[in-house]
Amino acid sequence: MFRRTSFVLAFLPLMLVGTASGATADTVTSHISYNRGTLTAAGLGCDPVYFICGVGTFDGQPATFAFYPPTDEGQFVGDCFEYSEVDEVVELQDGSGSLLLRHTVTICPPTPNWWKNQGLASFGNPWDLESVWTVVSGTGVYADAWGSGSWTAFWAGASGAGQHSGDIARG
Repeated sequence: MFRRTSFVLAFLPLMLVGTASGATADTVTSHISYNRGTLTAAGLGCDPVYFICGVGTFDGQPATFAFYPPTDEGQFVGDCFEYSEVDEVVELQDGSGSLLLRHTVTICPPTPNWWKNQGLASFGNPWDLESVWTVVSGTGVYADAWGSGSWTAFWAGASGAGQHSGDIARG
């Protein structure tokens, strides 16, 4: 009897520490639409040719999404182009919270020959975008959030669609 009680008492502080933080992790997903019409209707004033903006859902809530220009010049990786620091702001439309996510984005054109014919200036053709992201900061319900995940999107001209997936913990 003494051994069993000692074992439980020895691990009780560890069990309490593990639950005392109150952190909860959510698997987040999003469904985003990028389209000039839906952007205008949502009151987003960004030009989707140079900035990627969208409306949709994030973590099950209606949200707006805005990606800002990369902070680096990028580099070719195979047939694709990669930017190592692209910031995205996700804002829940009810005003209950927002997140700043930092992405490493890989942009792939429809064909490898596209680069020599169009360069980095034309966005009329289809693009595949993939990234990994980490939470930089948050407000409201995401005030103490941390986590990471991935983002995929398909873009052609002034419209496209994308989706986040990952885990965000809140303290």
